[in-house]
Amino acid sequence: MGTFSHVIEPAYPGVLAHYVNLGEFYDRKQLRPHAAEFIEVKKLYQASYVRAYQCLRAAHEVRCNGEKECVTDGVLAKIAKRAKGILSRELKKKKGEAGTVTQRFLDAITCQGVLCLYESIYNQCKRIYEIQDYGGTSHELLRELKKGIVEAGYDVTVFPSPEDPNQLSHLMVPELKLAFISKKGHESLEKRPYRRIRMETMIDKEQMKANRAKLRFSNRIASELLADGIAELQKAKKYHDEMESAYHPFVDFEGVNRVTRELIKEISALP
Repeated sequence: MGTFSHVIEPAYPGVLAHYVNLGEFYDRKQLRPHAAEFIEVKKLYQASYVRAYQCLRAAHEVRCNGEKECVTDGVLAKIAKRAKGILSRELKKKKGEAGTVTQRFLDAITCQGVLCLYESIYNQCKRIYEIQDYGGTSHELLRELKKGIVEAGYDVTVFPSPEDPNQLSHLMVPELKLAFISKKGHESLEKRPYRRIRMETMIDKEQMKANRAKLRFSNRIASELLADGIAELQKAKKYHDEMESAYHPFVDFEGVNRVTRELIKEISALP
């Protein structure tokens, strides 16, 4: 039982939908003496969430500041050429309409750390490209690939970055059992990829030399801020669990289960 109340307004109350009030299963008389305790714990976990998001936002901004000088017109031209070569090798243009784009999240920043559900792609794709990112350039390659795949008539699933949904982290072409997964720095996939693309090879050596110190510094600070953000998420989870434990004795869960069974029966009977 969560501690927040959410009201979803039915478009046609009593006709196509109706309200379900789970608040009636709280023992309000027994809960009131604990009001100060609940209010204090809620303040603590909400404050932790605020600090967590501040850290995560700062981590992203610091990382972007270090990467912005890597993406030049020359680099973008090389990326476009590389994407064209990959597309010509991996797919043939289909006749008819352009493909569609579906968005899903594969990565998340959680109280358990950074989670990446790569198994979802491993189970669907036989050919997986690993893109070793450098200076945020993997997004540009994925953007070019997505454009070319859709124009060729194939549906594509894109996976945005959890830090910035405007940035792409991975993409997949289910029909071709083809996927592209980006990895930061020198990290590698646990399973050997079909091919590996090192984005740093597209950066001019002099440019890379000039930016290396700044990029390393920004990545280090961003990693520390990310760690701080995850630590705050862990605190928030701890406080939230404490509040749920405190509520637990004063909730009629049998009543909740009864309403659940009735709703399931009602929905199952719909034409």
